Amino acid sequence: MRASLLQPTRIWNAGSQKEKFREDLFYRLSVLTITVPSLQERPEEIPILVEYFLDQAVKEAGLEPKKIHPRVMRMFLDYSWPGNCRQLKHEIEQMVILGKYDSILTEELVSRKILLSLGKAPYIPDLEADSSSLREVTNLLEKRLIRKALQETNGNKTHAAEMLGLTRRGLLKKIQRLGLG
Repeated sequence: MRASLLQPTRIWNAGSQKEKFREDLFYRLSVLTITVPSLQERPEEIPILVEYFLDQAVKEAGLEPKKIHPRVMRMFLDYSWPGNCRQLKHEIEQMVILGKYDSILTEELVSRKILLSLGKAPYIPDLEADSSSLREVTNLLEKRLIRKALQETNGNKTHAAEMLGLTRRGLLKKIQRLGLG
């Protein structure tokens, strides 16, 4: 078997206004072409991929198993995924990192790009909805603030408690009550 080294400039047709890949080289390299439809064309695979990427990200981060909230799954099914599987994988990884203290990953962890693309504002509890009681809204706000404080202090609960104006013990109680631990 012979191998030859080509200079990168010789692979491209020189002198043409639009540089094109040399057609003869393309056909030499193109022995088998596999066309994979975009993720948008196969939405039935999204839940399977989400579970796979979620399990992978959780194991890699050394965290307890997590679930995706059904509203987040609905968002994932509605989104067009221009970055295909890689974008979905990165979205899941980001959610696992941001929600490392949560057992269920909710819409407040979904990236701003996806939210805006779906015509949704970054997550704010719906104060008009009948299902949002004062306690639910307060819990969501507390979760968000605690998560942010823990993120900014790299998980240091003493410093996070100081940031929030709480005692360490008070913060630990809230973390337990809100299911963030």
